[in-house]
Amino acid sequence: MTIDTVCSLNPRMRPIFDIEIFDKVGTAILDTEAKQSVASISLTRHLRANGQVFGSVKANLKFADGSTRVETVETAYVNVILQGVSVKTLFVVLPDAQDSLLGMNFVREIGLAVNFATNQYTLCETGGNVEYDLRYEIENRDIVSSTIGLRECEGTFLSPNNREDMASLLKANEDIFSVGGGRVSFAVHRIDTGDATPIYTPPYRMTPKKRKIVRNEIDPGKDIRKGTTDKGRRNGPNYEEGDLVLVHSHPVRKKRQGFTQKFAPRREGPDRIGKALSPTTYEVLGKNDVVKGKYHASLLTPYEGNEPIVECRKRGRPRKAKTKPRFSD
Repeated sequence: MTIDTVCSLNPRMRPIFDIEIFDKVGTAILDTEAKQSVASISLTRHLRANGQVFGSVKANLKFADGSTRVETVETAYVNVILQGVSVKTLFVVLPDAQDSLLGMNFVREIGLAVNFATNQYTLCETGGNVEYDLRYEIENRDIVSSTIGLRECEGTFLSPNNREDMASLLKANEDIFSVGGGRVSFAVHRIDTGDATPIYTPPYRMTPKKRKIVRNEIDPGKDIRKGTTDKGRRNGPNYEEGDLVLVHSHPVRKKRQGFTQKFAPRREGPDRIGKALSPTTYEVLGKNDVVKGKYHASLLTPYEGNEPIVECRKRGRPRKAKTKPRFSD
């Protein structure tokens, strides 16, 4: 089972040992979950350089995530020296292994006893009387770089000796403090943009100075096109509260009789403007100041005159008058 470390979980780091193989000392991680020892890429390269003979075997590999697969892997019996004790151990070569692991076969063959309570270990070859200190692998931490701009007053209070020390330090590490350079794998730069969408397109990555230049170039062109387009446009009437208007009606189409709304428009009114809802929309009041509806300016015509207006007759028969029932004595 694999547990991701979150919140208050603080797992222990794995022990590492300095082992000697072919007169060269390197580090390997003790992994009691591994049945066989695993050779890393660098260890495999070192073994090949020293003429180590490899064999091949078909093995059923089971990984930490629970997945299993059958692969043909290389194996090698290698003399491993730990604290002066030499033991021949079988290593399995995995193509993508970054670290060398000392599995349970190495623990049993060399007689390793680890006391995690005291952070010490002993070897059976030494009689178990000599105790060695355990070392653990270093926890990898993310490195976040930040740039802080210097103020104008920075460095004004430094003494001449401090200025000379600072200058010599910058000169000695000129390759580090110089501007530019390629990407590095150990530093990560992240910018928290909140809920904003990521910026991918270059036009949005402009300085305010460049954005002002673009505006000065684009806006005059828009004004020229707008003036050319609006030459033949007439300004519509602007109504105010209380103005009398005629409202465009929608009579029944009688195409068969040669009557169409387009050639015989009808308007009802006069009605009064209640209030302006927008530059082109108005609220119209009918009789007794009852709201008749909201109309666009194109459906309204200014009313001018004092002659009475003949109201349009409604379709259908008139409603019958309700009479009260009479009772005879």
